Amino acid sequence: MLVLVSGRIQTIDPEIPYAEWMVLQDEYIVAVGLGESPTVRYDKMVDYGDYTIVPGFNDAHNHLLAYGLKLGQVNLRGVTSIPEIAARIQSQGNTPIVRAYGYNQVLLGEGRHPKIEELDRMVSDQPLIIAHTSGHMLVVNSRALEMAGIDATTQNPSGGVIDRDIHGDPTGLFLENAQDLINAALPVPTLDDLVAAIGRASTLYASWGLTSTQEAGVGWHATNEITAWQEAFHRGILGTRALLMPDVGSISWEEGEPFLYQGMRSGFGDIHLRLGPVKIFSDGSMIGRTAAMREPYEESDRSGMLIWEPDQLRSMIVRLNREGWRVAVHAIGDRAISTVLDSYEAAAREGDIRKMRHRIEHAGVLEDGLLDRCRTLGVLPVTQQHFIGELGDTFYHNIGDRVKHSYRQKSILNAGIVLAGSSDCFVVDGRPLLGIHDAVNQLTASGKAYAPAEALTVAEALEAYTYGSAYVAQEEHYKGRLRRGMLADFVVLKDNPMEVDAMSIRDIKVVATYCGGRNTYNG
Repeated sequence: MLVLVSGRIQTIDPEIPYAEWMVLQDEYIVAVGLGESPTVRYDKMVDYGDYTIVPGFNDAHNHLLAYGLKLGQVNLRGVTSIPEIAARIQSQGNTPIVRAYGYNQVLLGEGRHPKIEELDRMVSDQPLIIAHTSGHMLVVNSRALEMAGIDATTQNPSGGVIDRDIHGDPTGLFLENAQDLINAALPVPTLDDLVAAIGRASTLYASWGLTSTQEAGVGWHATNEITAWQEAFHRGILGTRALLMPDVGSISWEEGEPFLYQGMRSGFGDIHLRLGPVKIFSDGSMIGRTAAMREPYEESDRSGMLIWEPDQLRSMIVRLNREGWRVAVHAIGDRAISTVLDSYEAAAREGDIRKMRHRIEHAGVLEDGLLDRCRTLGVLPVTQQHFIGELGDTFYHNIGDRVKHSYRQKSILNAGIVLAGSSDCFVVDGRPLLGIHDAVNQLTASGKAYAPAEALTVAEALEAYTYGSAYVAQEEHYKGRLRRGMLADFVVLKDNPMEVDAMSIRDIKVVATYCGGRNTYNG
């Protein structure tokens, strides 16, 4: 047995809101209390003094594997000009394929994507592939086009667009599903590549206080990704628990065949690795102006795009629900969200779907009428709090005053819906304390008020990133609170988020992380 003592343990348990000690046995909490330390025989006691302990953070929507793979690429997050992109690219050195990620054209002084001739000047002898920060588009040089066999005669794939100049030649910009034309020409990561990427990213995640993650899309990089997650766990390098969401494109759609492997469905697995909902994209990104909106983007006549025709989406969701799969649909624009809710309503006509806890990932522009429909159906919007701080200025640029209905927090709670905390890392920085900070302060990177009416209290934000994320994963009965019988997943913080100045939450230091009573990080 292990006893932990701390000046303040924020349990996120309404029955015992805070405690001063916990007793752990194996992977679980066996006692929590106040006052003198428990009179039980124990093997070890750890005293964290005035530090604060909170339940382990749980990211309800992120891309750990993709982030681990990108850690070996050039990071362009924060660049403000195309020459700055060029300077960072030059630091990569001579590699067979030069890859980078993280630029945002709205934040570039030029106010546009890099052109193919500019990319050719950066790298002329090797393929150059630069992923947009949203993950919904990429730009490439001429050698990458040659590698993929793409020219003016190449047709747009379903759900994707190859951007072209006035002569019909590709400009190097590929949107949504058109990215697959480039990615298909890249070397497929080996099993060891995938395992190493999971290990790299989960080590960082532990340093951020994460004990659970929900992988929003499995099967994008290789057909053996689930095997890689299992292997990472068995090698002892997976530092978090993981809920894996298989991408709808990675499962069988042959008539009469069961989904995935021999009829497995959401919930298969154990407390370390489980299958979650099936992930489906319904539209693009608000940053790249491809999210499907009811009204055009600011200073534009374009309103984004749907990835699937409404009847196709409805057919998939109804069948998945019928076969016992939970569903998590990426929908950012209000038009896309409405289309997804139409599909969930079709599934509900076969029976009550509320127990399934189907999800809408991002729910970027969620007007009151759409929120009411979510509440009625029992559909859970899963939003990203740190989008406000890192991408909020771009959202203002793209949708103007409609931001008041975007990435809502308080309104979701007021509707009686459980709110989860998530980041969408690698799209933005995945540290949970940044998300909690933004949920409370509602300020963009430039200091502009985002949606003040949606601000949470610190207690609400903490609960979102712990209990709330466990709830949307149907795991709240064993994680998300610090109480007897729950998993011993918790984080030690140098300062108490409930007591520091709200503008300092993002600066709180993670002292230690424990997953199942095992110390996975020491700061």
